[in-house]
Amino acid sequence: MLGNKAVEQMLNEESPQCLLLMPPTEEFVPVRELVSSSLKEVGIEPILALTIRLPDGSTAESVRQATKLADIIIADLTGSYPNIMYEVGYAQALKRTVLPIVRSGPGRVPTAMEGQIFVVYDPANPEKFRNDIQFWTQRYLERKKRARA
Repeated sequence: MLGNKAVEQMLNEESPQCLLLMPPTEEFVPVRELVSSSLKEVGIEPILALTIRLPDGSTAESVRQATKLADIIIADLTGSYPNIMYEVGYAQALKRTVLPIVRSGPGRVPTAMEGQIFVVYDPANPEKFRNDIQFWTQRYLERKKRARA
């Protein structure tokens, strides 16, 4: 078993869990907080990839393990951060459910991801963003539950 509290928590958690892949800059703190609180309101436990580390300091392996365990993954592709793009590709290769989000504005959707469903958010309209996150995560989880039945 991994010696990482966040990954161990994922193994023991009974409620659905969402791995958050978000840019590591201060600019995205309000987005991380809004997404986390939105998920908690509907009974989904957010796990922030930035907080996951194995004792040897290997963030990449920790995120890979969390990707395998998460019920859903939300990835903010604003700015096309290479690590986040890699993690999304890894999750998609594993056929994990990924909800890409991107800040509104021209040229915000990475060309490699065009044609997929995105939640486009405007930091000036947090209530709409909160509703969109809750709607889509609940929809994905309901579909997953039906597929198991």
